[in-house]
Amino acid sequence: MSDQDPTNPVDNTQMLAQLAQFSTLSAANQTNTDLTTISGQIAKATGTTGITSTTA
Repeated sequence: MSDQDPTNPVDNTQMLAQLAQFSTLSAANQTNTDLTTISGQIAKATGTTGITSTTA
């Protein structure tokens, strides 16, 4: 938003779409974190190696 042109602001529809994308991305990242944690807990409980998480 810091690079937004004050003479040509983003309309409300575009702004809501961007916020929805940020929200979706945040939720996906949290799900990934939660699944990694659960996988580690299962691996610890069963004595297996679990799933290795790779992030880009």
